[in-house]
Amino acid sequence: MGVRDTEQMLLKRLSEITDEERRILDGAPLDIKEYTSKENLPFCREKLDKTKKEVSLRKHTRFPPFPQHNHNFVELVTVISGEMTHIIGEREIKLSPFDLLIMNRHVSHSISRANFSDIGINIIISDTFFSS
Repeated sequence: MGVRDTEQMLLKRLSEITDEERRILDGAPLDIKEYTSKENLPFCREKLDKTKKEVSLRKHTRFPPFPQHNHNFVELVTVISGEMTHIIGEREIKLSPFDLLIMNRHVSHSISRANFSDIGINIIISDTFFSS
């Protein structure tokens, strides 16, 4: 299998609809409880990554816009296909494939709705990673 075949296989896998995305497509709202313990608190690494690894990957949930929020972790975002738009303050940052956005803890931002072909990966980094 060549590199191009591997890329196509990876893109096909990442394009699959997750259970959360299926619920949203079926009309359910974005369930913020999947991202944080309490309303108006930062998105929690512990909620997003049950493995407790210092660095983990998570596919960005497509279809709903994400409201203004921040995190208790450092987040790197990259786009595999399509595009993603993050809004930090008054600044709109449009990411294209292989762009990288790095956000420190507690950076408040929102994310515009991603369509089916907009595939983003969130790289979640714990505080302990930087102290080791």
